[in-house]
Amino acid sequence: MKGSLLFKSICFSLLTALATNSLAQSRVIRNSGFYYTLEAGAGYGLKMKTDYWAVDIKNDFSPFNFGAKATANIFLNDFFSVGAGLAYSEYRSPQMRTLPVTANIKLFATKQARSAFVYVDGGYAMRTDADKQHKGPLYEAGVGYRLPLRSRRDFLMFKLGYSYFKTKHWEWAPPPPDEEYPNGHTFFDGSTPQRYYLERPAIAFSICFYHSTR
Repeated sequence: MKGSLLFKSICFSLLTALATNSLAQSRVIRNSGFYYTLEAGAGYGLKMKTDYWAVDIKNDFSPFNFGAKATANIFLNDFFSVGAGLAYSEYRSPQMRTLPVTANIKLFATKQARSAFVYVDGGYAMRTDADKQHKGPLYEAGVGYRLPLRSRRDFLMFKLGYSYFKTKHWEWAPPPPDEEYPNGHTFFDGSTPQRYYLERPAIAFSICFYHSTR
């Protein structure tokens, strides 16, 4: 009788240990192979800057922007991943729509499903129309956090970062040399249009769906 109780106790202990280990393993992602993300984000712009003298950035324009992005990524080791993505970004005022092509790197703090990370994302924003404007280099850098969902391979990520986009937004043709220039500004010639930069720094927040193929 004592032997039967001992055997049952040992079996119960083993089953408990296996269940505990299985639960612990379900909370671990081994940070290997490919993973994909779909994200939606918005940015509240910081102070915009331009070298175009004919506009009032502070009073005439809004810094808000929003967009979506899809990326494909691969882990190079247990903590470091690289990837590439395509996005859509819309800036409200002055309005512009772009298709950024980007590359990214992420450095995760742990292999656990719940993990903080830092990231850098950069590339070039292509225009969505035939104009020469609304394109230029951009980058984003910040911190994030990964959380598990019910499925073993699905996660949520939250990102908070600083983003920067610079584009030649404005074009203005100065008057002929024999005419008076407005506001006392002078130019090298009176026939070549001048192009002016617009810088759009922002604090960006994103929510991402993360799917692992491991």
